[in-house]
Amino acid sequence: MSVSDHLCRACFKTEMGPLGVCWSDRGLVSIDFGMKGKPDSNLPAPFTRFLASLERYFSGRKTAFQVPLILDGVPPYLKKVLLECAQIPYGETRSYGELAALTGNPRGARAVGQAMARNPIPVVIPCHRVLPTGKGLGGFGGGLDWKRYLLKLEGITWKE
Repeated sequence: MSVSDHLCRACFKTEMGPLGVCWSDRGLVSIDFGMKGKPDSNLPAPFTRFLASLERYFSGRKTAFQVPLILDGVPPYLKKVLLECAQIPYGETRSYGELAALTGNPRGARAVGQAMARNPIPVVIPCHRVLPTGKGLGGFGGGLDWKRYLLKLEGITWKE
């Protein structure tokens, strides 16, 4: 992130608890499970529009987020995985292996798992839509209850 970026924070409330959302002059920086720090009161219009799209998403409506993602400082392969993950459509899933193959590393399922664990912008970069082949949910930075919640919200079924 650029030293000159101005950051804004908002607390977005969901049924599962608060999300801390961080925005810079250039776009979305992070979403955290739980609120860290005090929310700002005077939010720029693009940030307010993004929060409205989060509201649509959490009300159960199909949402394709159209927002600049700020991934400064993210290592190149991790960034490649995250950007590929961002292309998974609402209501669909990919396996760790499928996502690895899409990034040109067909044997990189573990690396994809590590990338998903380090995702700074969950929900918008929908790492909850990445599942292991077969049974189970894999992991999730916000915990498996959050992952189950997000999958159900999108009407996705899985085998546990």
